[in-house]
Amino acid sequence: VAKIEKKEKKKSPPPPFITSKLQQEAFQRLSFPSKKTMLIAQQLYEGLEVGGGSPIGLITYMRTDSLRVSSEAISEIRGYIKSTFGENYVPKQSRFYKNKNKAQDAHEAIRPALPFHIPSEIKSYISNEQFRLYELIAKRFIASQMEDALFLTTKVEIKALDYTFVASGQIVKFDGFIKVYPSDEKDKILPALLEGESLSLLNITPEQHFTQPPPRYNEGTLVKALEENGIGRPSTYATIITTLLERMYVEKKENKLYPTTTGRLVWGLLKENFPSIFEIKFTAGMEENLDRIEEGGVNWKDLLYSFYPGFSNMLEKAEKNMKNVKKEKEKETDILCEKCGGKMVIREGKYGEFLACKNFPKCRNAKPIGEQKERIEPQKAGKPCPRCNQELVIRFARGQKFLGCSSYPDCRYTEQLIKITCPKCKEGVLVYRKSKRGGFYGCSRYPDCTYITNNKFLEEKCENCNNHLVQSGKKIFCLNCNWTREDK
Repeated sequence: VAKIEKKEKKKSPPPPFITSKLQQEAFQRLSFPSKKTMLIAQQLYEGLEVGGGSPIGLITYMRTDSLRVSSEAISEIRGYIKSTFGENYVPKQSRFYKNKNKAQDAHEAIRPALPFHIPSEIKSYISNEQFRLYELIAKRFIASQMEDALFLTTKVEIKALDYTFVASGQIVKFDGFIKVYPSDEKDKILPALLEGESLSLLNITPEQHFTQPPPRYNEGTLVKALEENGIGRPSTYATIITTLLERMYVEKKENKLYPTTTGRLVWGLLKENFPSIFEIKFTAGMEENLDRIEEGGVNWKDLLYSFYPGFSNMLEKAEKNMKNVKKEKEKETDILCEKCGGKMVIREGKYGEFLACKNFPKCRNAKPIGEQKERIEPQKAGKPCPRCNQELVIRFARGQKFLGCSSYPDCRYTEQLIKITCPKCKEGVLVYRKSKRGGFYGCSRYPDCTYITNNKFLEEKCENCNNHLVQSGKKIFCLNCNWTREDK
């Protein structure tokens, strides 16, 4: 042991919440998406009944980028800290926080409204989600006016031949604000060592670290990136993310955001045709110019005159040169439109492929592709139609497969693809029917046999008795011999 160095380290509390930080912390600590956080915060702001009869607003306005807090609120919370935790948890001077970036100072930071309501006292009056978010806001505000946390850090240098190894540890000497708002820093206790002490080598673990790509955004880190790059305002962070998800430009997997094929395609087309607008700094620059207009530093007409001519040229070029991706991906079919007689084409929409008339916009006929897909790409069943001797094909309708004549609509013969004997009467077969409540299987001998089931019948057969298997939820079983398994 060559050297042991001990010293104290202070950690100051975080400031009260602004909108972006509330969304980030609610995602990290409560797993709330940004949209949900703002919806619950709106409810807390508008007012809830907490035992007094009429609704009371529990927090200040939740769309703000200012860290300013009223002296009245600071005085009240300092009094609460002193009476609850003791005088040593209250700093000598009140804490005032400065805005890092240029903030619109119309509203205070997000904090509990006056008078301050202790979270535990109103828990029974509000929903669990409202309580969790209110508790997070309240604890953050309380912590922001508490004393620093104090850590005792230890650094040990260990010499071995020509090498020096370093071990670091720390313990909490005074918890301060982390008594209310825990931080990521935890105790890391080293064994008791003395300078000059000889140590025995127990093991060597060689490790090689490679450069890793930056992690994918989640909702919390995306809000942070928007804030750092000056994109949007407190009122728009949740809307931006909601729009990306609803328009399917991104999809969420394991709480991470992944760009979809549509998202990459749209971004590529816009980047190619509007290069100066689809730059990260464009939005921040526009926000700054709008602020300059508000302050009287620039005339709004001058700003528009400097922007619009270049933008107009880009629009004209895009109208002529931008690829019509939807048109290029269209697939023509032999199906005729029942409204105008034109051919139907397969197009891609928000929710996947669909059939639409080629004469759009003159004819706006469109329909789901599900029931038509087998007419476009029919699967041969390998046997003739008993009525007209044409080939039978496998079709799909109402969520079920069945056999139908390839000459439809001239011949409307259909046949069950999966024939299952009714387990009740042992004579009829189960056929698929629909009602107002949804689809079901019923006996073909109805009304003589009234057997019905909502279970799904599979093409797969039982390995014991060769009957078709049935699925209910994740459970797959045989009605004939009670064989069963869990679906993976």
